[in-house]
Amino acid sequence: MIKRFVFEMSVGTIGIICVLIFGEKGMAALALMALLPLVIRYTKKKRKYDEREFQLFYRIGNYTMGILIFVIVLIDQLMRSGVNLISIWMPLCIGFFFLFHGLIGIIVFSKN
Repeated sequence: MIKRFVFEMSVGTIGIICVLIFGEKGMAALALMALLPLVIRYTKKKRKYDEREFQLFYRIGNYTMGILIFVIVLIDQLMRSGVNLISIWMPLCIGFFFLFHGLIGIIVFSKN
């Protein structure tokens, strides 16, 4: 399970860096998320998740959404102050979503 979140965090980091360097064209780096089923399939044995793991998934999603709303407000405030992020704000939000989702997943699953 941790490998999934490490993968998401690394794809988010790579995506943010590529978007900042290459602009809108850097969003192609987020296509690495298409490899997630392969990472999941070849790194763990097939098993069914129990209720506790589903509860942790929901908790991770809630934490991620709260932080993502904060990031969207931060980007909006930066754009209003004069920083030119008009063309890349959506790819940045997607990259930050993957980064924070992976980071929070690692923290929650390592705690519990």
